[in-house]
Amino acid sequence: AQREAFAKARRMNEGLPRLGPVALQWPPQERGDPTDVRVRGSWDGWARDLAMEPAPGGGWRLLLVLPPGRYEFKFIVDGEWTTSDDLEKTDCANKNNVVTANDMALAPFAAAAIQDAADQCTALALAGSG
Repeated sequence: AQREAFAKARRMNEGLPRLGPVALQWPPQERGDPTDVRVRGSWDGWARDLAMEPAPGGGWRLLLVLPPGRYEFKFIVDGEWTTSDDLEKTDCANKNNVVTANDMALAPFAAAAIQDAADQCTALALAGSG
């Protein structure tokens, strides 16, 4: 019964964007925490550093909400690019960390934003054609 209810809910919500939470953490260090921890990854084509936030009790954390998929990333700790030994790594020479975002969260706001942007583009196109 639960499987059928799940399938029914997924059908009802079909067409709405789905996202998955990804929790990133740089653990507390024995020799003292760094002063700046950032992360950069494939979720935006490696375009931007994201600042991590100090975690209570030490270390750094950041919660991302991403489209479902597998993402590679690196930490930038006090300016030095590195990976965490606590997370999965790629086999390639540059050894990136890897996380996977599932599709557990429904994002109806994203669908509305996409439709608003499309409507604005249409309005601009119509205004320019007159």
